[in-house]
Amino acid sequence: PDVCTPLIMDGKLYVLDGRRRVMSCIDPETGDIIWKEKVGANKQFQASPTGADDKIYCISMGGEVVVLSAGDKFQILSQIDMGEGEGQCRSTISAAQRCLYIRTSENLYCIGNK
Repeated sequence: PDVCTPLIMDGKLYVLDGRRRVMSCIDPETGDIIWKEKVGANKQFQASPTGADDKIYCISMGGEVVVLSAGDKFQILSQIDMGEGEGQCRSTISAAQRCLYIRTSENLYCIGNK
């Protein structure tokens, strides 16, 4: 990857190629690619993927949040446009105390249950 830091979660390595908008799931012991797929965002990624609650959270520079299922099968669970327009989102999503913190070019969101 150019900018994104890989994620290790539940014994798998997830590598996001931000320019190509492709996520790879790799077995770190063998180097075998389990799956490699386009994540579906319109803009490239510079923020690193975040793992929490068996999900992988990614935010594109255009403010599109893509939620993937972590595991042996590629699955897009959700895509959310944070409505940032021309801004550039470069901050990695953070997970803490059962909440997600998403910093866009204009706002900071805390998403969680009460």
